[in-house]
Amino acid sequence: MEVDLEELSGLIEHKCSREEAALLIRPVQGDEIRDVLFSMPSNKAPGPDGYPMEFYKADWPNIGADFVTAVQSFFLYGFLPKSINATLLALIPKTQDAERMLEYRPIACCNVVYKCSFVEGRLLLENVLLATELVKDYHNTSLTPRAALKLDISKAFDSVQWRFIEATLRAMHYPDHNVLTLMLNKATERREIGYHPRCKEVKLSHLSFADDIMVFTDGSPKSLRGTIQVFEEFAKISGLSINLAKSTLYVGGRGRSIIEQEATALGLSVSALPAKYLGLPLTTKTLTPHQTSGAQRFVYKKGALMKLKACARPSYGVALRAATGRQRCRGRTSNLWNNGSFWDISESTKGSWVWRKLLRLRPLVSQFIRVQVNNGQTTFFWLDQWLLLGRLIDIVGDSGPQRLGVGRFAKVADVANDSGWQFRRCRDLNLQQIIATIGNVQAPAAGNADDVVLWRAGPGEFNSRFSSSKTWEQIRDYKEKHKWSKVIWFAQGVPRFGFITWLAIRDRLATGTKMLQWGVVQGCVFCGEPSESRDHLFFACPYTFTVWLEVVGDLLEASADPDWEATLARLVDYRYEKLTFILLRLVFQTAIYYIWKERNDRRHNGKLKTTTQLSMLIEKTVKNRISSTRYFEKPKLLGLLQRWFRVR
Repeated sequence: MEVDLEELSGLIEHKCSREEAALLIRPVQGDEIRDVLFSMPSNKAPGPDGYPMEFYKADWPNIGADFVTAVQSFFLYGFLPKSINATLLALIPKTQDAERMLEYRPIACCNVVYKCSFVEGRLLLENVLLATELVKDYHNTSLTPRAALKLDISKAFDSVQWRFIEATLRAMHYPDHNVLTLMLNKATERREIGYHPRCKEVKLSHLSFADDIMVFTDGSPKSLRGTIQVFEEFAKISGLSINLAKSTLYVGGRGRSIIEQEATALGLSVSALPAKYLGLPLTTKTLTPHQTSGAQRFVYKKGALMKLKACARPSYGVALRAATGRQRCRGRTSNLWNNGSFWDISESTKGSWVWRKLLRLRPLVSQFIRVQVNNGQTTFFWLDQWLLLGRLIDIVGDSGPQRLGVGRFAKVADVANDSGWQFRRCRDLNLQQIIATIGNVQAPAAGNADDVVLWRAGPGEFNSRFSSSKTWEQIRDYKEKHKWSKVIWFAQGVPRFGFITWLAIRDRLATGTKMLQWGVVQGCVFCGEPSESRDHLFFACPYTFTVWLEVVGDLLEASADPDWEATLARLVDYRYEKLTFILLRLVFQTAIYYIWKERNDRRHNGKLKTTTQLSMLIEKTVKNRISSTRYFEKPKLLGLLQRWFRVR
């Protein structure tokens, strides 16, 4: 289908100015190219030329000029040699038993020169947290109808039509616009798609991240048909079609059966929450420990921190991208705090379970936030913590605003002018002391910069950059360190190997003796021992002990013992040379991980490896991990691979 340039021009309101267009086509500078190169992550697979990112960074003084010339030549002449554009294609299975091409994810390993592009980042958690607010109470059948349609674009990156992309760029004179978003927005304006009850105020029709799209509607069959029609029209001009096999409808409120029948007729599956959105659980109720994995719970904790960060900012809300740039979505959250302060909201049933948990965290969070007043226009005088004294409302009580004559929701700028602080006379001794303290602080001025939220990075240390890791270190519970902790956590370890080893040390693996507590009898799949315990698997079983002997080599500096406690005591108590101890812990964890994996493969999949095959797999994994540490660049790790070969 030919793309109508006039139709696209009418759809897209934003047009790039001449100044912006000139900026986009100006010659790329050498410093820009270097900055892009050095911002790229290291330790990535190289392209067909075999040169990894580390090579270009390390040898930049010698090859930098040629590299800059190569990139600039492409922008000047539009020519890119095929050898530079060549890629190595690897197929990564999406499922365990992948057979068809659709079940593989292609990964392209590109040359470094080809990678020099400019890509703006996105925060996935913004979509997840906002979607959680929108699906609140979907389990309640007494609400007005509403629906969320989770759509997946089929083959999004290999079926797009270049004519469509070129026409879009010509229509807007600016290469950064989402035509699908505009088509959905136009359809809602024409009432072909009804607004979700919680989206009408902000005119929000959908959330999108890459090829994952969530469309929110009023739950009517008309809106469902209108949504599908928009995507069909989009497919005709762009080549991007809906993947019905991965698209699901979630319905809430009254009259569910009607739209569910319409969805079935259209070939869509209908499901109920909780469901996964962008890899995280999306639910209407509080998640139970059984509904989330440990990793997901950690991400949600980080998400809560990030959302608190957004709420604590003077502008409030969840960041959304709009056609004209970044804006703040206030509509959904304004009815939660009535345009007041996040710190002044009473706990109620409003909002999702995530929102209510955030409110309960305020006493803890307030200890980590300060506001640096500059112009004072966004900082609440009573409710924000901008003085070392703490929040003024907590010091003087709810009657303070009336006694001082400063409104409860007044900003700091409201009590100052060009002459300084302006307070009415007050006989209250407590308020007089507070006024005297404020008088020692520089008054805000209209010409100053915006107020800045500061985050506690450590005891008495605040800065403008939020760090979830530093915050976590300050709020986490600390307990006595176990002697075996050094066997689990070390810089060169592999996290998943360390996790399984930690479970083994804690005797938390679901071995036969554990399953016996639920009435399930499981013997050892390797040797037939009736009682499959942790100690038997590591390494009293003849099969696993043979594997352990083959992979540990001379690293133990003593005869290997099949007894678990003796082996662990040797690792914990004996003083090894540094490189030897790194290798020994790595072999120990890798052996436990792959023995446990082999045990599960035999029990559940009927697959088996000989001791030699399993030993070779463990040795190969250890060698690959040694190479990935970039040991030859780090003085403390020099000779690590040589030591490994020496003990084989």
